[in-house]
This record gives sequence, C-alpha cells and structure tokens, in this order.
Amino acid sequence: MDKSYNKTLYACFIGYIVQAIVNNFVPLLFLTILPDICRSSFIGLLIAVAIYAVGGGLLEVLVSPVVEACPTQNKEKAMSLLQFWQG
Repeated sequence: MDKSYNKTLYACFIGYIVQAIVNNFVPLLFLTILPDICRSSFIGLLIAVAIYAVGGGLLEVLVSPVVEACPTQNKEKAMSLLQFWQG
C-alpha cells in the first residue's frame, strides 16, 4: 500500500467505527433528552433515528467511493475491511 494514502484509509475506517458507536448509543441519549420536548418517547426515538440515519447515509455515500478511488495495491482487502466495519 502506498504510504501517502494510509491516513486517508484510516480516516475512512474510523468514520465507520464512529458510525457504529453513534448508531447504538445516541438514540438512548435522545430518549433521555427529547421527552421534555415530545409527548411520547416513541416519537423521540423516531426523531433520533431520522437524524442519525441522514448522517449514516451521507457517510456511506462519501466514504466508500474514497476508499475505492485510493490507488492501493490491495484495494479488495481495504474494501472488505471497510464493509466489515459497515456491518
């Protein structure tokens, strides 16, 4: 792998790790913050899901093409590792 693209690939992998943490943890925070605003906890959960789904969708659209465009020797290995973190 070319050394000049290692940081780019690492940033892409870290982006997916952070997305996994956000997808599991942040909705719980919205449930404890949003009941003051919403009448129902379910509505609060739906709002939380909508907000982080938009972020997750943008991450998917932006990160995969960046990894695919990096001129590395083991592009298949990098893409499979990226898809592993994607879940």
